Amino acid sequence: MLYIAQKRPPLDRFGHQLIHQLAFDGFKLLADRIVSEIAKVWHFNASGIPGIELAIDGQLSNWVWAGDGRDGQLYFIDTSTPLYRENG
Repeated sequence: MLYIAQKRPPLDRFGHQLIHQLAFDGFKLLADRIVSEIAKVWHFNASGIPGIELAIDGQLSNWVWAGDGRDGQLYFIDTSTPLYRENG
């Protein structure tokens, strides 16, 4: 059995909450950062590593933006079963 404990991020920093707080430029920055992180998964899958494919649930409620502006740290938080496929 495996237990993982972590500090809960502030609820108002989750993406689905931030869209109601941010001006358009702030939302665009958040969306660009999220898309950039998701693209890393697509690039990994395209890299041709035999037999391994990853997927990510990219919905806004799985992203936490800690801090403000371009320097804010973006975290992906998903507690569901990992999405991957081995050898098809």
